[in-house]
Amino acid sequence: MHVLHIYAVEAETKDEAVRAAENFANNETWSDWNQVGGRWDDELPDDCVAFSENEELCRATIAKMRKRTEDVVGEVAKQYGDITVMDLLSNIQKYTLSGPAADDDELDQMLASFRIARALDVVRGETGSDQFYYDITDFSEDPKWFFERAEIKPDQQFLVAVDLHF
Repeated sequence: MHVLHIYAVEAETKDEAVRAAENFANNETWSDWNQVGGRWDDELPDDCVAFSENEELCRATIAKMRKRTEDVVGEVAKQYGDITVMDLLSNIQKYTLSGPAADDDELDQMLASFRIARALDVVRGETGSDQFYYDITDFSEDPKWFFERAEIKPDQQFLVAVDLHF
């Protein structure tokens, strides 16, 4: 599966920003392949934009990606919100991929522990396939650091679009 991630980077040039994003993506253990732009080659101009070039695009892109992340967490809460922690822990085989699923409903049930764990990772601010915006300069999902840096050095704050596969 391919997912679009937007990385915020402080760098002297676009080339440096792209290299920093590539290095970070190459070290994401959950992803087995990545490419700057990739399937989302048209998400940002040349897959990388400086805050000083297009503040409006930067703000809109970050808001869109954070909304996408919030939506994933919300979907998990809606789908699995009735499972108690005790039920999950005492029936882990029921909620874990342990064999072939009879149908889509059983598959959804078997994926519960995986999806809940990923949603918890997002809530804790960890990187992962469902954390669609991440500031690799300050290692945070919170855009406040990017915007604070942009007030001081707007020409050195970049967003880089990366296609990650898992």
